[in-house]
Amino acid sequence: MKVSFEEKTVCTGWCAGHFPLRDSMVYYPYSGQLERVFCEMKQSKQFFRRLLAVAFWLAVWQAAAMAIGQEVFLVSPVQALCTLVQLLPRAYFWQRVWFSAGRILLGFVLGAAVSVVLAVCAARWRMADALLAPVMQLVKATPVASFIILALVWVRGSALSVLISFLMVLPVLYGAVRTGIAGAD
Repeated sequence: MKVSFEEKTVCTGWCAGHFPLRDSMVYYPYSGQLERVFCEMKQSKQFFRRLLAVAFWLAVWQAAAMAIGQEVFLVSPVQALCTLVQLLPRAYFWQRVWFSAGRILLGFVLGAAVSVVLAVCAARWRMADALLAPVMQLVKATPVASFIILALVWVRGSALSVLISFLMVLPVLYGAVRTGIAGAD
């Protein structure tokens, strides 16, 4: 079946935003096969590029572990994978994973709730905003490692993950909620 020039169209289907096609590339209406082939080629290139990056960093990690030669300081990725495979079938491992995830989630929920309350107070009262602004900037500017070191002195080990996740969530959500409230007025 012959198609006239007017019936041909430039590729503008589902992948047009992801793959820059030339204007000279045309396809017959309703086929879309050329475009799909180019999109799949691009996606596979991206996948292999990412896979290559992961392989590169794993090789760097392995080389560094071999150069140091002491697993106490830097365990190799091979040893880490072997240990993970040994731990996966054990119930104790999954109990610790869920316990840690629950603590982190608790810190996130507490941080979200407190940040919303504080942002509403700061939006309502200027004095609250003036009092909270420097504290939020301080928490936002302080590195996580510093908080961890201070938290090790201040709190028990079981509350450490709750406190750290709370402190990481608080200024970010506070700023977002505060900006949202200011934009709504």
